[in-house]
Amino acid sequence: MKTFRNFRIALAVILVMAATLLLLSRSHPTPMMRFIGSLQLSPSSLLIGATASATIGTTLFWLLVSFGLGRVYCATFCPIGLLSDIPTWIRRASASPSRPFRPFRFRQAKKIRFPFLFFYVLTLLLCQPLLAAILEPWQIYRNMLSPLNPSLLDSTWLAIGAPAAAGFLTGILSFIALLVWSWFSGRRFCTDICPLGTVMGLASRYSPVSIEIDPDRCVNCMKCEQECPAECVKVVSRYVDNTRCVRCLECLHVCPANAIGFSTNRMRPATPLMRRVSQKTAKTTPPK
Repeated sequence: MKTFRNFRIALAVILVMAATLLLLSRSHPTPMMRFIGSLQLSPSSLLIGATASATIGTTLFWLLVSFGLGRVYCATFCPIGLLSDIPTWIRRASASPSRPFRPFRFRQAKKIRFPFLFFYVLTLLLCQPLLAAILEPWQIYRNMLSPLNPSLLDSTWLAIGAPAAAGFLTGILSFIALLVWSWFSGRRFCTDICPLGTVMGLASRYSPVSIEIDPDRCVNCMKCEQECPAECVKVVSRYVDNTRCVRCLECLHVCPANAIGFSTNRMRPATPLMRRVSQKTAKTTPPK
């Protein structure tokens, strides 16, 4: 399972490069670039002239994927997800004995994500996609690249009656804020702010496939919890909050005992351990 993480990163880099070329292209994009663009999740596109069938189809597709496998979009296909990982990788690579890597710790889910989701949906229902242009990952990435290709603002900010300068400024501020926030807090934008991440997290709550900790194998090394940028792993309770798990697979990569991984036995984390204890008790208890 440790190779899954490297494959995920390689695929994410390729997809983000293709998406970047698509957004910066001033000529006709290749079919592959258009396909990568069609995979990006942006429900607000319905309000700014996008094809309704394509937008609705992409949204339903990622909801089904999230229900089946979890937040795969956040891990691999979202450009903001990859940008959020880069500061953590740099901080980890630059760690030294005098300046050690500050590990992540489990934290409870923040309810603030639901007000963000509420106002996001409300503005879409009112046909006011301004908030979506600030919070949707794909729109954020478009804003970030707008200084290199100002035409990106035509289909978003100018279409909703906002000045182009607002798009430029939003892109620059979003880029700086995301890098600084990710440096200290990992994937908190994905877990606490992003409304699309919240929706996919709600869908993944009922996914038949989840990431779980095997209590029989876990050696309490704490590595999975310390490396989790979503801060959703709690080793002491053998608990993984799969609604916030972005499927980055860092926990699988660092576990020395292969104690954490994909499972279809959700809600039964202690069954193997209790069975082993019961069998051992039955062998050592003398017959009456």
